[in-house]
Amino acid sequence: QKINLKGENLVFISNGNIINLAGIMGGNEVSCSTNTTKVLVECAYFLPEAIIGKSLEYGLLSDAAYKFERGVDPLNQENVLRRFISIVCEHASIKNMGLLSFNENNFEQKKLKVDDIKVTSILGHKINKEDFEKYLTSLGFIVEKDIVEVPSYRNDIENCNDIAEEIARLIGYDNISSCSIDIKRSALNEPDIENSLRTYLSKMGFNEVINQPFSKSKSNIKVDNPIDSNKPFIRDNLRDSLIENLIYNERRQKDSIKLFEVANIYDKKSGYVTEKKLGVLVTGRAGKDYKSFSKIMDQAYLHNIFLKCSLNVEMTKIIEVDRSIISTKNKSKIYMIELDLKLFNGIDFKEDETFLDFMSCNKYEPISEYPFISRDLSLMFRDRSILKDLENKILNFETDNLKETFVFDYFLNPKTRDIKLGFRFIFQSKVKTLTIEDIEPSMKKITDIAFSFDGVSIPGINNI
Repeated sequence: QKINLKGENLVFISNGNIINLAGIMGGNEVSCSTNTTKVLVECAYFLPEAIIGKSLEYGLLSDAAYKFERGVDPLNQENVLRRFISIVCEHASIKNMGLLSFNENNFEQKKLKVDDIKVTSILGHKINKEDFEKYLTSLGFIVEKDIVEVPSYRNDIENCNDIAEEIARLIGYDNISSCSIDIKRSALNEPDIENSLRTYLSKMGFNEVINQPFSKSKSNIKVDNPIDSNKPFIRDNLRDSLIENLIYNERRQKDSIKLFEVANIYDKKSGYVTEKKLGVLVTGRAGKDYKSFSKIMDQAYLHNIFLKCSLNVEMTKIIEVDRSIISTKNKSKIYMIELDLKLFNGIDFKEDETFLDFMSCNKYEPISEYPFISRDLSLMFRDRSILKDLENKILNFETDNLKETFVFDYFLNPKTRDIKLGFRFIFQSKVKTLTIEDIEPSMKKITDIAFSFDGVSIPGINNI
């Protein structure tokens, strides 16, 4: 595939043409084939921050990128090349060979001042000096008095806490005794404005997102030494992050997206002062019940959400996001708003007595990377006395891969007095793409539940 490079990238050039994205992948024109008789093998060291994010940005996943992003041994290149030569010699005859080395001598051996007393204070577990030295020596560290010399291949060791973690692994976490943490219960029973706002929006069907403060969107604050070279800016708005969350969800077939984030944004002009903001974004269906299933969220929907908690926001502050900047197939309009958290001071969210109960049962559930299958069933009956029991039994039915069940349609025929209930069932696996054969047994059990009630019929399905 053809890749258009953006921004700053490390590359190899031959005759003025880019032939390799350094540390990630080479071009097709310089790749090996069964006819290759001459090769130039390069073994280098790249700083992880120069490689991180590039393979994802360009869609080029490779073993090289995986290793360089995590850091390789900066002193091992010649050994690796000699090992490579040895392997080639086992399978081919080398007619001619040369080795060229470039050594900038800029590697500084990492040395940390740490001893058994510091590790004991970090772990809360007594470590004597002999065990301290024995554990680290077995991992390749050199210990001299209270100085620990870190091996060149351990890029992940930066401080005393990292040393303590290595020792903890060797001791075994199960062998380190635990101790209780004293948390003031009043803090749990008296939520502040921020947590109350989170709970309120969650009760309204919104999902909270938490994003990093770093962004690839250009702002007026640029980091000199970013962790990810693709995200060198500190964000000055919540909009860009929420749009990234939107894209992630739409690519996973979500047709009703209600997101919010409470976070700091930064402004260079006002002396890097942080402001805590609330960002809210909506698109698609208003809900998953028969009253709101066919309604699409708009500016009025967002306005009413805040009106219910006694905050009358101006309609002009609710903006429509341009769909042309988003590469998904969904065409629903997107609306969002950013508000200063100070606007919610004085709003008494605790009027709702179910807040604390709701906060205690809120649970995180990861999103499956596999597509879902939806199935609809329309149940017809006339006896209203079975309505509640029938609905409860189907909505509470549980089986493998049944992720969600809801009533999306309710209709009462004024002439015949027949009732129609439309149920939607969402099936999705966390480990594979489901097939029709995977969900048919579950659908059969659901229809059996429906037919167990007298007078219930399903158009298109015979009760045999």
